[in-house]
Amino acid sequence: MERNRIEQIFKNLAELFTAKELEELAQRRTMSVSAWPNEGNNSLRREETSTVLGNLVNLARPGTGTFNTNWILDSGASRHVTGESDEFASYTPFPLSRKETIQTADGTAQPIRGVGTVKCTPSITLSSVLYVPSFPVNLVSLSALVDHMDCRVTLDWENCLIEDRRTGIKLGSGMRRNGLWFLDRGLDKSSSALAVTTSEESRVILQHCWLGHMSFDTMSKAFPDIMGKVDKSKLVCDACEYGKHTRASYISRGLRSTLPFLLVHSDVWTSPVVSISGMRYFATFIDCYSRMTWVYLMKHKNEVLKCFKDFCACIKNHMLINEFATFLSAEGILHQTSCPDTPPQNGVAERKNRHLLEVARSMMYTMNVPKFLWSEAVLTATYLINRIPSRVLNMKTPHEMLFGKNEFIVPLKLFGCTCFVRDHRPSVGKLDPRAVKCIFVGYSSVQKGYKCWSPNLDHDITGGDCQEGEK
Repeated sequence: MERNRIEQIFKNLAELFTAKELEELAQRRTMSVSAWPNEGNNSLRREETSTVLGNLVNLARPGTGTFNTNWILDSGASRHVTGESDEFASYTPFPLSRKETIQTADGTAQPIRGVGTVKCTPSITLSSVLYVPSFPVNLVSLSALVDHMDCRVTLDWENCLIEDRRTGIKLGSGMRRNGLWFLDRGLDKSSSALAVTTSEESRVILQHCWLGHMSFDTMSKAFPDIMGKVDKSKLVCDACEYGKHTRASYISRGLRSTLPFLLVHSDVWTSPVVSISGMRYFATFIDCYSRMTWVYLMKHKNEVLKCFKDFCACIKNHMLINEFATFLSAEGILHQTSCPDTPPQNGVAERKNRHLLEVARSMMYTMNVPKFLWSEAVLTATYLINRIPSRVLNMKTPHEMLFGKNEFIVPLKLFGCTCFVRDHRPSVGKLDPRAVKCIFVGYSSVQKGYKCWSPNLDHDITGGDCQEGEK
């Protein structure tokens, strides 16, 4: 079979060029074969553009490799084309009455026998691939690839990189050999934050990131419309593996409060890295009834009392007076502490801290956010967790349990993505840029807007006119 294919290649070339011309082409590498549209039909155009046909001669010679398993990335091709029937994962043959052809470089018309889907790599599945039995190479149309998978392709002198346009996640790569770009059929997962297999799964993964890396099991129950027909067992998020890998969980005693703020769990966490705002600690307060969580950042550990007073004031402003009286009786608050070195005694707070940090780490790993932004990641994780359904609450959200409704103040964004915020500084001139390029770092707790950070500014920017930059 392979010998016949090589002989056919030489036969086609011999009809078009003399032996001397073929040798010159192999040395010059100046001819190109690309699939181009021609008045609505699929065709091949021969032109002087510095690559392919001379290299076909080299690569088709015995001992130099074959094309049956290689896919060439072609910027001039309008359609994906293959001559290998074994490549198809799904295939629809054309009826005999359908006379569609594709023209080769020698001007002959080769019949298209069908169309199908080809899984080139674990992350790249090509659709609408034309099957032309006599076609000597496998071509990936870069324009069709970009349109179908919503990706971007970057070429340099030696390498090719294919990334998801919205998340920047690596989908595939290629290498330049003999003037041609060849797709690497094995995805390097070590350099990918997430394992994405199709555009539909990529969409689910992106929304999984928006939701603070909520488990796929919970997503399938809380947001079935988002999951669609995607098999959750096939979804893998490397950022979750890095950020959430833990030891065995604590044994829960199953104690639940019957009223809001009848029992509040609290804990303090210490960071090994000082945040961009100079914070080193955060204190959590968790309502046992609703699992609603409040997080307060601190520069010093002795600020816990101030944080608790702020927490009490916050509750008093949000709840009715008689409810607050239940929480804060006239005799004061009973402060129960756990025994030294026995964190399971404060299981709710310990697990909540772990949950917050799992989500924060996963969000930071996804977009390679600097560690000094950990405080913003924790606050964003708190915002999301308070608005995500929980199995402990029978698939209700903490916010819904406490306030009777659940709401996201603004549309969700990918933590750490690039964004553009309107520059409202008085010093901005009429000819200066209208926006500042920033990194999205969370949701404002006091305004209906997004928190954004720029290394060129000495403060965060909060804006409601934050433009999409997830690419």
